[in-house]
Amino acid sequence: MLKLVFWQKLVFASVPLTHGYCILFCQGYTRGGTQIQRFISAGINNFGYNSNVTLIHNTYVHVTVIATNTAELVGTSYSDPIHVDLTSPDILYVYDGRSSSKISDYTR
Repeated sequence: MLKLVFWQKLVFASVPLTHGYCILFCQGYTRGGTQIQRFISAGINNFGYNSNVTLIHNTYVHVTVIATNTAELVGTSYSDPIHVDLTSPDILYVYDGRSSSKISDYTR
């Protein structure tokens, strides 16, 4: 489940973001696509949150972010494809936090 998406405002250097700007974001299987989540507002935050998204194993997700300022100048940014891997982790060793390098610090 993809819950949190972050972006940097620097991506929108072509759009001066004044105090009255708005950011929308969506998620899809293609660049600019809204198959997973339609555009929703993130307000002026540099992150978006959606816990009602169920992702499919071994697919690629694209995040699109649109920023609009008070002069209605628009900047759009597309993420690189994000691979969804829901494979359970295979944990062989757990480090217990001790500072020595002895093998006894690891537990099977």
